[in-house]
Amino acid sequence: MPESVVFRDGDGPTCAMCSQIHGDADGDLIHQLLGEKDYRRRVVDLNDDYVIIPSLGGLGSRHLLLCPTRHERRIVDGAAARPEPFAEALAAIQRLAAIGTCDEQFIVFEHGAEKTGPSIPCTVEHAHLHVIGTGSESEVQPPPLGWTVMSVGIEALSVRIDEGEYLLWMLDRDSSLVLQRPGGLELPSQILRRAIASQLGAPEKWNWRLDPEVERTAATFDWITSQLVRPGPNAALGENGR
Repeated sequence: MPESVVFRDGDGPTCAMCSQIHGDADGDLIHQLLGEKDYRRRVVDLNDDYVIIPSLGGLGSRHLLLCPTRHERRIVDGAAARPEPFAEALAAIQRLAAIGTCDEQFIVFEHGAEKTGPSIPCTVEHAHLHVIGTGSESEVQPPPLGWTVMSVGIEALSVRIDEGEYLLWMLDRDSSLVLQRPGGLELPSQILRRAIASQLGAPEKWNWRLDPEVERTAATFDWITSQLVRPGPNAALGENGR
């Protein structure tokens, strides 16, 4: 499996997430790992701007990725540019992640890339917000990393975060912990996955590349679609889910 998959306008490798979002079988990593003859697009369209993709190597009871349909490097920038579609999509994915979990616990985090430059902190150069249903009675805590509390929604974080790499851990709808790259140093890849996997009692699962568990990823997508077709007002995504 490649160490990183990046997007280029014209030449070079194609972004795996762009391929999934746009239904390109040749670049869709889930499809490639499954080795299926017939292509199936495993993406949930929330609105014109955001989709859900089930995570490879998922943590907890349910691990979902909220991704912009455009190729963007950072969740916070897209959220600032399109706050209403982002808020709608975030609420929908949180409802999904919380279904069936202990006390509806879920974790929301991002390892955001620098705005420009060659560094790709988490394998794929496409913004993705992790939303994990913990499936645990114990609350998962953010690792002690010298965070700064920012008491605004994610849509307002773009003007408060510099152009460098950052970590984001959402506390609630109107506040997050943010760690910006200290002294220009790179933050370790998958640092938050490591911490979460350890607290969930499966420290060996932090690196999705070693065991992507693609069959579980496919099953997560099937579960999402089963929630979407439930009748009545309590369907997971509400009226705007597609």
